[in-house]
Amino acid sequence: MRRALHGLTLASEGPHAASLEVAAAVLEHFGATDAAGPVDVHLELVEGPRPADDRGPSPVRHLDLTIHENLDGTWLFGPQGHTLVSADGRLLRHVAYQGHPLPLHVFTCALVHLLRRWGAYVVHAASVAWEGRGVLLVGPSGAASTWVSKSLNMGPL
Repeated sequence: MRRALHGLTLASEGPHAASLEVAAAVLEHFGATDAAGPVDVHLELVEGPRPADDRGPSPVRHLDLTIHENLDGTWLFGPQGHTLVSADGRLLRHVAYQGHPLPLHVFTCALVHLLRRWGAYVVHAASVAWEGRGVLLVGPSGAASTWVSKSLNMGPL
């Protein structure tokens, strides 16, 4: 599968069909489209064993993940697998443990790290367009940005 996302061409491969489905769903959610041409980023989705040591220097915890960085890139370790986003941003490799599919939140988090390496950032926001102009309402989940954007899109009362 080749998909274009924010000017990048991503090619996903691997024998893990369930993980490929998760990757396809997340990429579609982020607005990816079919692509051809040279590949910028390879997504490898494979099965393998849990490494002996999944802790790096100064790990960060996020949900059920331990995240750390080293010279190889950003590592995300979870109970069902581990993921590497290479330092050069050209590889996202997920290793599933015991046949578990790639968890949705793990791929989303890895994709955010990957896009950051290419100069793109993901924000949680809602938007409103009016007379050819737009406003982006940025805030954490639950801050009512969606409610405000829907209210403003309803027009005058």
